[in-house]
Parts: sequence; structure tokens; C-alpha cells
Amino acid sequence: MESNKVIINEFLTFVQNKIDKLDELSVVQICATNFNDSEVEHGKSVLYENISDSGRCILRKGDDKTKKNLKDVIKLFKDTHPDRQPIFVAQDLNKLPPVTFDYIDVTRLLKDLVTMKTELQNLRNDCVSKSEIKGFEDKVCGDLRNLESSIKKLDTQKYPATTPSVQRRSPRRRTNNENMNVTPSSNKIPNESNDFQNTRPRHTEPVRVPTYRDIAVRPAVPTRPPAAVPLQANSTRPVRADKHDDSFTLVERKKRKRNTNMSGTAQKPNTELLGLSSNTYTFISKAHGTRRWLDHCLTTTAAWSTVVSARVLYDVGWSDHLPLAIDYKQGLPASVEGLQDPGEIADMFAGRFKVAPRAASAEGAGGAPAGARLAEERLQFTARDVARALAGMKRGKSPGLDRLSVEHLLYAGENICTKLCNLYNMCIRYSYLPSALMKTVVVPVAKNKTGDLGSAGNYRPISLGTILGKVLERLLQPELVGKLDISDAQFGFRPGLLTDSAILSLKHTVKYYTDRSTSVYACFLDLSKAFDLVNYNILWNKLSSSDVPNDVISLLRYWYGNQTNCVRWGDATSNEYRLDCGVRQGGLTSPDLFNLYIDDLIRGLRSTNVGCHIGGVCVNNLSYADDMVLLSPSIRGLQKLLSVCEHYANAHGLKYNVSKTEMLVFRAGRGPERVPEVVLDGAPVRVVQQFRYLGHILTSDLRDDTDIERERRALSIRCNMLARRFHRCSEQVKITLFRAYCQNIYTGRAMSTMRVQYNDAYRTLMRRPRYCSASGMFSEAGVPDFFAVLRSRIATFWSGLRSTGNAILKVPVGEQICYAAVANCYEIATTA
Repeated sequence: MESNKVIINEFLTFVQNKIDKLDELSVVQICATNFNDSEVEHGKSVLYENISDSGRCILRKGDDKTKKNLKDVIKLFKDTHPDRQPIFVAQDLNKLPPVTFDYIDVTRLLKDLVTMKTELQNLRNDCVSKSEIKGFEDKVCGDLRNLESSIKKLDTQKYPATTPSVQRRSPRRRTNNENMNVTPSSNKIPNESNDFQNTRPRHTEPVRVPTYRDIAVRPAVPTRPPAAVPLQANSTRPVRADKHDDSFTLVERKKRKRNTNMSGTAQKPNTELLGLSSNTYTFISKAHGTRRWLDHCLTTTAAWSTVVSARVLYDVGWSDHLPLAIDYKQGLPASVEGLQDPGEIADMFAGRFKVAPRAASAEGAGGAPAGARLAEERLQFTARDVARALAGMKRGKSPGLDRLSVEHLLYAGENICTKLCNLYNMCIRYSYLPSALMKTVVVPVAKNKTGDLGSAGNYRPISLGTILGKVLERLLQPELVGKLDISDAQFGFRPGLLTDSAILSLKHTVKYYTDRSTSVYACFLDLSKAFDLVNYNILWNKLSSSDVPNDVISLLRYWYGNQTNCVRWGDATSNEYRLDCGVRQGGLTSPDLFNLYIDDLIRGLRSTNVGCHIGGVCVNNLSYADDMVLLSPSIRGLQKLLSVCEHYANAHGLKYNVSKTEMLVFRAGRGPERVPEVVLDGAPVRVVQQFRYLGHILTSDLRDDTDIERERRALSIRCNMLARRFHRCSEQVKITLFRAYCQNIYTGRAMSTMRVQYNDAYRTLMRRPRYCSASGMFSEAGVPDFFAVLRSRIATFWSGLRSTGNAILKVPVGEQICYAAVANCYEIATTA
């Protein structure tokens, strides 16, 4: 490896360090201004001599040879692996530009100076002299004088005030003149003036002007159709009848079955013919076409529980049988990992869901001691706070082990808020919680219902806490959100920020560099069980270093140290177990605690001073909870960022899944010819052409066609589902369903296919003909059309961006916020 070789060269030192941060256009402009031609050529030859597989050094000629040599140097740096590059250092710091890797970054100021210099040169070339302005003024004045003289000559001539020549269709001769309802007009046109009777032009003859009359509005006189129209009014195309009479085919209307899917009472089986008594139950199914043992089962009242438990052994869905004697919800498989007993399956999942903590270094566990904080006022809640928390909770959620939901508390009476307020204040005062409040039940839910339901790896845990614990977390959450200082690069679970905000920042950053001829290397990291591997000691130390009240920290420590979980499978539950690491799954405060746990990594990445930067704002990493993407204009900078992530994960007990971590290269122009390998945890990172990030499909060319096509297919599926299942509903119900299921539109570039699919979806649901006008049917029903929905979404998104305080989302231009992506959407909506 040649990375240990140290070479003194100021030009190469500057280029090697600044390509990890700046775009290529800025680097070329700065180097062309601060280094002469001989220094650039000498640095290029030194670089090619010290890199073995660099190839032949091309000698550039012409006026712009310096810029071409600079591009060759930048290209060779980016195409070479960082471990095989020499280390270039500067001996004379005065030769370096004001922007170096050791000084404050004033790249934005230098770019503004270069831009001002270019604009001044353009002004000098485009401006005209005073003599040219004087000549133009004399020419305009001469043209005005000539125009005035021509107008005076025209005013001396006289012309008659004749009736304007209007082409009118001559009236047809009629025999029944009495049918013409003509009413004389009281306002007749006056005769010609006497002043112009003898000034008639020579080329005309006297013409008698008929008297104008007002024709009263009456029904049109029936006339024969014009002979030039061979087709009737219901024809679709103007064709010649003598040549195309045989081109029309008469299509008979397809007859529909009128008695399908009719509601009514199904016929009940005749139990008397079967010789059965009234206390027996018969299940008849036509699923297999025959009456086998599983399809035809006779049961008695005593054997009821045996038949119900048969669903576990044979996976029989009783909801398909007639009559519906058993209310059974199909979903649990007969066996999981070879186990059939519900209790054994629940214990098996309990062992899988319990995560063992990973070792964390002493550096990661460091923090300010909790006792070093000053005394502060004790936290107290009021009955109004409890009532406000209850009103803000969602209804219809599944209850936990206490079998209580939010509806029980809402309708429990007026004094329930006061009782709960007293309970929570006592818990905060003594840092204690009842054991029943801290119990959580975990329900395994299938990730893919069409996959292998007998595999334990196809299930994820869903935690259901008690309703009293949820209300308490609802009260504690504002104390965390208001006192924690989270970096702007974290978009997950932040007020006013959604996945669209992170996608917009990502695309805007990439477009900023690609427009300046610079490719961007993006690495999408995947943390394995990130929420489940949070180390409690490190988390409490981070909380102690923040402004969160001591009462909240003490209560959370007791809660996490004494909580118990159990897994429920069917009607069986597993043994209780405690968690040694990880935030509570489904807890309201868990996202805020995880954001605090990972915030130091985000700040550490931004302090490296490598990666993408826009307008002095570092955007080398964007995160949405545990989904992080690293952005760098060079492989060398990306490898530095990965090293920081790897070191932080080892210090905080986290682990990256290298098999799911992928790298995507956003190419500028033809893009880099070679992509050097990057390594994470000793394994190479795979390079892909597209990646699905936060629900959006990102491609190397930054086009949205793939994402829009996916949304179009999803819209077609939803439309067909509504048209088949709800075709008998009223029109108002269909409009409500259409608004709920078919107006979730993705805003992108190629909107034509989405617009057509949107219009076809409404026609299909409302059973409108294909040739029906889209604007007419939407206006008649009061439903917004495609572009109305698009403009509404853009306005809402724009309003959210203007009101946010996130520094990454803001690019200040005066008092406006300018985004290339938003401008693109605005152009689509306004030109529609």
C-alpha cells in the first residue's frame, strides 16, 4: 500500500482535501485563480508518477488547458482508492488559497467573488457606449418625425362614412312568408350624411342599403339538412358515405346478469333429512367440491371446545362454512418452527424477542453524573393536563393486559382526571410506579402474510402497554421534546417534519452537486435492532447531561428497570421476562429517547468537515430515526464518514448490518468510470442502481419515473377494488371512498400517466363512459381533479417548509426559501 508515502505539494494538498467537500466546479474555479499553469502541470505529473495504475498522463493544449488539467487531477483522485493515494502536505501555507482543510471555510465567499468577476466582465462586454446611445436616439427621433408627417397627410383626405362590409348569408326565398316573425325596429339606422353624398369613391357603384330591423327571438324554422353532410349527428368521425359505409360494425350490447350478488337469506341445511337432533351443529363447505372429513363435521354441545381447537391442528377456517355457527378469525398457523402447543409457541417467541445487550466501551458510557445537577422545581401535573392528554389520544386501539382502552377513561366520569392527576403526581414525587402499570403484552404479527407463516423469522413484535402507562407517557413527552436539543439532520419523529422533508433535502443536495458536474456517493446504513440495543447506562448519562428534569429521569429509570413483558399467542401467554436493553417498543417517549441516543453520532459526522455542504450548511448525513444516509462527493470522504459510524456503534453497543447496507452513486453526466470499494466493519459495501429509502425509490439518474409507475399501479389496484366491492353503493358513498383511497398522489415529474390513471379510476368507480369529459364530471360531483389535488399538496408542503426552523431545509434567498424540487413541482402545477 502506498498510503504511507508523504509528498510535499501545495496544489495537490488543496485538491486532495477539498474534493471531499466541494463540488468540482468550485474546486476548478478556485485552483485556476490561485495556481498558475506551471504549478498545475507539475502537480499533475507528480500525481500520475506516484499512482501505479493511473495510466498515461495526457498533455493538454489550448487556451483552457489549465481547466482540463485540473479536471484530470480531480478525476484521478476520485477514481483511485484512498488507501493507494499518497499523503500530500503543504510546506508553504502562503501558497494555499484562503480555503484549506485547517482554516475556516469561506468557500461561499470565494464563489461569490468569482461570480461577481464574471458578471462584471459580461457587463463590460454587453454595455454600449454613449455615442451608440446618441445615434440610436437620433434615429428614433427621425422615425417619429416621419410618422407625424405621414399622419398629417392622411388627415387632409376625406373618406365617406360607409357601412362596414360584413359578410352575411343571404336569406333563402320562402313561400310561406307569414312564418317569418319580423318585428319592425324602433331604432333605425339614420341615412347617410349629406356631407358625404358627393364623395363616393370612383371604383364603387351606388348600393341601396336596406333598412335594418330587429328580428324577434322565435323557434328556428325547420329546414332540411345540408346535402354536404352524409352522416347523422351521432356519428363519431366525418367520413364519406360512398366509400366507408361498410366500415361500421354493429355491436350488440352485452347482456349482464341481473341476479348476481343479490342480498337475501341463505338456505339452511335440512337437519331432519340428516337425522340429527337440535343440539348438534353441521358444517358444510364447498371449498373442495366434496364432503370430506374436514369439510363435513358433526359436533355436539359437549364437543364444542374440541371442534374450536381443531383450527390449530388443521388450520380450518370456519368462517367459510354455512351456517356461521362459529365466529372464528383465521390468522394463526397450525404450527411455528415445529411447535403446535400455543404455550410453547409463546415461550419460543419470548426467547427470540428478548435481546441481549452488546458490550459498550467506557468512552461511550461516559457522561455527567446525575448528582452534579442543581436543585430544580418539582414537576407537577394538573387535572386539565390529564384531560388534555386524554383528548389527544387516538381511539380504537387494542388494549393491553389491563383490558382497558382510552374510551373507558373518557366516559368514566368527571372525577377520573383528578384521580389520575393525584396518582401521577405521587409517582413522580416518589419515583415509583405500580407493577400492574408497567406490564406489557407482546403480540407477534406476521411481516408478510403471503410468506411462510410457520417461520418465526416472519414475525415482528407489537407491544401493547396499559392505558394508564400511555397517559403518563403522554404527559412526560413534552418535558422531553422541549428540553432535548436534537440536530437538524434528524427528521424522524420531529414536529412538522415528515419523510418528504428528508427526501427533499436528499434530492436537493444531490441536484446541487450534479448540476456542478460532481457525482455524489450515497451510502444507506442499516442498524440491526437499533431500538432494542440501546444501552441504559449510556442513555441515563446522556439524559443527565441534557436539560430534562431530574424527576423525569428518575421515573424513567425506575420504569425501565422494573418493567415486565410477556408474549401472547392465541389464548396462551408466555412467562414474564425483563428487558436489559432497548427502549420500549410502542412507547410515546421511545422515539425521543432514541433520537437523543443517536444524536452524538450525527454531530460527530458533521464535525468531520467532509461530505456534502451547501451554503455553509453541512448535509453529509440525513437521518430518519435509525435510517441514515451518508452523502459525499468523493469515496475518500465517504470512507471517513463510515469510519466515524463504525467507531460510534462499537462504543454504544450498536451493530450495522453490512448485508443490507448499500451504496448508490448519483452520476453527473457520464459519471465516474470506476467506483472504488468502501468498507464497513471489514466487509465491502454493495453498489446498487436504485434504492428504496423512506418509501421512495431513488435511482442513480435521480428520475422519478420508477416511483410514479409504482404509485400508478397502486392507484389502479385501489380503484379496481372499490369498483368491484362497492358498485352497489350510492354516488355520495363512492365519492367519499374515492377521496379516501384514490387521492394519495405522489408528486413528481412525469405526471401524465398519473393524471390519466386518476381520471380513469373515477370513471370506473362511477361507471362513466370512456369519452366522458374529466373536467365536467369532477365539476359536477364537486371532486377536485388531478391538478387541483396536486396544487393543494404543493401549497401545504410549501407552507410547512416556510414555517420550519430546520437549518437544512432552509436556503435563504432574501426572505424567500428557494428549492429546485419545489420549483419543479410548482412549474408542473401552474403549466397544467
